Amino acid sequence: MKADMVCHNSTMPELSDSLATIAQALGFLLALHPQYKMNQLKLVQLLWAADRLHLRQYGGTITESAYWATVNGPISTVALAVVEQNGRILTANEITSLQQSFTSDGTNISLCNRVDNDCLSDTAMEILTKAYRLFGTKSAAELGQISRRYPEWSKFKALFASGERAPQPIDKLDFFKNPRHSDKYFAMDSNILSDAKMIYLEDCELLAAVNNPDGA
Repeated sequence: MKADMVCHNSTMPELSDSLATIAQALGFLLALHPQYKMNQLKLVQLLWAADRLHLRQYGGTITESAYWATVNGPISTVALAVVEQNGRILTANEITSLQQSFTSDGTNISLCNRVDNDCLSDTAMEILTKAYRLFGTKSAAELGQISRRYPEWSKFKALFASGERAPQPIDKLDFFKNPRHSDKYFAMDSNILSDAKMIYLEDCELLAAVNNPDGA
């Protein structure tokens, strides 16, 4: 969520703005499905696609969440915790708040009540819709296979092939890289991509300065 946005989040008030943004993005994607229901892994894979698209076009992800390379592909572990309602990562109050809008049977997650969109920018909703249009008919297995073609995951391919199962931290700069093969999903005008990367790097520098004002 951008700093100039006000996130009221009346439907899940126990959540922080960052967690509410992730929950609203997931709810937005679920609301695009005719049955308001989706495989849990597929839902977080769709969010990866949306974050990747948004970063490459606008210079920032929708969720501002950290991403990890896993055996299933690039994943936001916080988003995965939201769909799994994982008590090892989320508090009891956060889970109770999420359960007001989401229900899960352990494999699939459903939208049972409306979710606000006020933490989502217009560009976020545009790109979430685009991600669903591109990948909504894919299964989790198909989407995982697609996601593992991209540089943020493929750099760890040999590591996972050797038997490693621990998630590996992803550098979001790798989201700006193009795969070696032709790309019908994330291909973008080079000028737009260059401008987006510049915005991202400037935001990273600004954040670093704010977090470390003395330059120590």
